[in-house]
Amino acid sequence: MGPISGTIMGVDFNKHKVVIYTFSGDAWWVQPTVANPFTDINESGKLETDTHLGHSYAALLVKPSFQPPSTTDRLPEVGADVVKPLEEIEGRDWLQPLIEKTVKAIFEQHERLFQQILGSES
Repeated sequence: MGPISGTIMGVDFNKHKVVIYTFSGDAWWVQPTVANPFTDINESGKLETDTHLGHSYAALLVKPSFQPPSTTDRLPEVGADVVKPLEEIEGRDWLQPLIEKTVKAIFEQHERLFQQILGSES
């Protein structure tokens, strides 16, 4: 797992949450865990959580009453409790730099661990 964060503007932070999904294998998986599917938005619009590594990522702005599926072959559509995909709020590629940073950090962490293991075997 690695951190992912961002900033959202123009939403009521008390009435909305974020649900992040990672696509891996053949399904979308709620992040960071099934037991903890919501990411809070603080007063300055910042959100931060951990995510598992995947092929693709998606984030939805939702009402707290939303009950996200733990896994799904299609992302939940805009409707009753799903307000909108976040890329419609911040611009289509708002999440991509965060994903690249997260993936880079995860690979760097794994590389350091790998080097420690190799060093301890010498």
